[in-house]
Amino acid sequence: MVEVNFIRLLTALLVLALAWLPGISTAKVSAVAASPTSITASSSASPTQGIFDSFRGWFGDEGADQELLPPDEAFKVSVRASKADTLVATLTAADGYYLYRDRIAFDLQESSAAAIKNVVLPEGKVKDDPTFGQVQVYYGSVQIPITLNRPAGSIFEALILQASYQGCNDPTGVCYPPIEKTLSVPLVSR
Repeated sequence: MVEVNFIRLLTALLVLALAWLPGISTAKVSAVAASPTSITASSSASPTQGIFDSFRGWFGDEGADQELLPPDEAFKVSVRASKADTLVATLTAADGYYLYRDRIAFDLQESSAAAIKNVVLPEGKVKDDPTFGQVQVYYGSVQIPITLNRPAGSIFEALILQASYQGCNDPTGVCYPPIEKTLSVPLVSR
C-alpha cells in the first residue's frame, strides 16, 4: 500500500512538472480580451495538442472544455479577530472546487510576542483522490478557529498571518500549486 501511494505521488509530481513545461500543459491561457487570466482545460484531440494532453484519457478525463478560474478566484481566504485571543479564518472554494484539509496551515509573521497556540480544522468530506488516496477535503466555505497565545499586557494593533492552502478543480482533476497569502489582521483589545 505504501508503494502504491509512493508511485501515485511520483506520478502526480511528474504530471505537475510536465504541466508547467511550455507546449505540454493541459491548461492553455485563453485569448479572450475580457478575461486575460482565464485558463481553459481542453480534452479535444488535435494534431497540435501537448504530450500531457494525450495522456489525459488514461486518467479518466472525459469532460468537455472546462474553464478554470485563476487561483485567487477559485480559492479565497479572509481572517478576522473574534476575541482578543482568537482569530477565525474563512477559506472558500468556488463551486466545482475543493480544498485539501491537510494542506491548510497558518503561521504568524513579524511577531515575537504572540504565537499560534491551536488551529482547529473541522472534519472534511472524505474523497478518494487519484493522487493522494483517501483525503479529507472542504467544498464551499469552512471556518477555522485559530487560538493565539498572547502575553498579558501585550499591545498589538494587527498581526501578520501567513496562510497556505491547496485545492483542485473537481470535474477536471486539475490541481493548483500550493497558495500562500499574507494577511494583516486587526486585533480585538484585551
